Amino acid sequence: MFHVRLRFPALFAASVLAAFCSAPAQAGSDDHSERDAYPTDVCVAHKLRAAADYCREAVWAWDRGDPSQSVDRRLAKARKRLASTWVKAEAKSLAAGVSCEETTATSAEMISVLDAGAEDLATAIATSEGAVQGRGNGHGHDKCDKDDKHGSFDKRDKDKEDEHSENARCVDAGKAERVCESRRNMLAAQACRHLLNAESTHLRHRDQDRDRSQLDWSVSRVNAHLAKQWETGAAKSCEGGPTGAEAVEAVGAAADDALYAALVSPRVSTEWTMITPNAEVPYQGETLEPICSKGTPWVFFVKRGSVNKTLMYYQGGGACWDYTSCSLPTHKTSTGPGDNPAAASTGFADLSNPENPFRDWNAVFVPYCTGDVHWGDAVVDHESANGNQSVTIHHKGYVNAQVAEKWAREHFVNPDAVFVTGSSAGAYGAIVNSLPLEEHAWPSSHFDVLGDAGNGVITRDFLENDISKWGVEQNLPDWIPALNVPLTELTAADLWTESALFYPRNRFGNYSTAFDGGQGGQTGFYNVMLNPGNVVQWFFWWRPTCEWNSIMRSLVQDSASNAPNYRYYIGSGSRHTMWGNDKVYTDTTGGVPTIVSWIDAMLDGTPAWTNVESSDPGLLLPGDPQPSAPPEEPYDLDAGRILCED
Repeated sequence: MFHVRLRFPALFAASVLAAFCSAPAQAGSDDHSERDAYPTDVCVAHKLRAAADYCREAVWAWDRGDPSQSVDRRLAKARKRLASTWVKAEAKSLAAGVSCEETTATSAEMISVLDAGAEDLATAIATSEGAVQGRGNGHGHDKCDKDDKHGSFDKRDKDKEDEHSENARCVDAGKAERVCESRRNMLAAQACRHLLNAESTHLRHRDQDRDRSQLDWSVSRVNAHLAKQWETGAAKSCEGGPTGAEAVEAVGAAADDALYAALVSPRVSTEWTMITPNAEVPYQGETLEPICSKGTPWVFFVKRGSVNKTLMYYQGGGACWDYTSCSLPTHKTSTGPGDNPAAASTGFADLSNPENPFRDWNAVFVPYCTGDVHWGDAVVDHESANGNQSVTIHHKGYVNAQVAEKWAREHFVNPDAVFVTGSSAGAYGAIVNSLPLEEHAWPSSHFDVLGDAGNGVITRDFLENDISKWGVEQNLPDWIPALNVPLTELTAADLWTESALFYPRNRFGNYSTAFDGGQGGQTGFYNVMLNPGNVVQWFFWWRPTCEWNSIMRSLVQDSASNAPNYRYYIGSGSRHTMWGNDKVYTDTTGGVPTIVSWIDAMLDGTPAWTNVESSDPGLLLPGDPQPSAPPEEPYDLDAGRILCED
């Protein structure tokens, strides 16, 4: 076999230098930023660097080395180096208190992914018959050779001379073609290495590249040089084969496959799986103790999708803040197998519905059992009014959410997109817990944050005397100056507005029906706050309906007017939450777009993502909560609607 690397080393060096001399330098592994990075990120970054080197070797192996050796023999040392890096990176991460073993594919699996990508590239690059086969098995090009096994001694000398000349010309053409293919092979090998190294560098420094502009610049430079050298540089003499754009696409596909194997753990099942965390979970210098309000264990659920996008969902389930509300109780108090999202089969919980925008996403389901809307970090003995009785509640919702965050960032390392949401109490969990996710866990991922039926209509008395019992203030984001103030100075509108303003690249929004009702709905809990300790009055949840509607609309309109990346959606009727209801695909009452189309627009950032309010807000839809007989204002059951004075 004619082997160009041995014959023309200077030519190869010149080609590579011309193509990639201006590629961005890779940061050293011992720099300050890496020391500050999370151990999993450092571990995966080192694995990606090893994968980058191996990708170069794997692609190059189809074109270099001893022609008598197979690709496997050529790559033996490179495979050992990659496996050794895997072991060292995982040991270093474990020494830092974080296991990285489950985070990525194994070294053997990564080698398999890269080998497949290299072979696909070799196939794409080859322009001559048998070229790939020749590189793989050590045989040269023989498409020009004549089948002379029976001999040609009986031919005339003139015929023999003509045949020899023809074969010589064909062999020369074949050599030229192989030279060109070899140049292209080298370009592809170096491009794959640079692409994966760019991702490795970004992972170690993404807090300094939150908009991914540096990463995008690095990738675009590599792709631009590859395309240019492919068609106008050292490899331009090839006849046929892929275009420069097709080469960029092929190399990018190989790098993407390796990147996905590094960032989205194949150890995570594609089916919902219950995770029971340890009683003590070390995380960022603290020891977290996940627990439910009555001292029972807390669990959460996870599943792997097929794209590098992650859904964080916070479950609802009421709240409590004093002896009366906590002893009834008015909140969900335990978690377990019964919370498994796999049992849900409607709305966005139905991951088999082709209209569901989250059907292919990785997902973390955060159950709720602490009575603190996922915000708390306190153990409180709530005493009765006469002081003779008390009930102990572990308000540890924020702690539980941090445990879920730790797991998520260690298994879905660098999502392209993150959607944070939750229903009812989970809507409050979504906004507060999205902030450390945006700031620390995935600082360069794009976020969309949506609260489902949690608009924050509360009384002044609740704000000043009750919410602080959950230990909320210590969990507010001190890195957002406007929110680093006493809790009593904030409204729900402030929380959404200031979060949106601090993260202007991300999108934020609230969904609610116009008169969100029922005993566990938003008007129901507002009614409880209006009547502290008066349990009898709590059953008349509908009485503050119009007042609640007025305050809710004021809050969302205030956020929308102050934050350009915030929107609201107000649908008709009194239903509490939409996430698990099929109305998300069908309801257009009052001229609104379907909820799914509105969320699709949010995800895509298109002009269709607008503020939405039903033109017929008081119309009661099938299944909407309504008072038991006899009916009371503002519900007119005969007319099937809610009537409030303007």
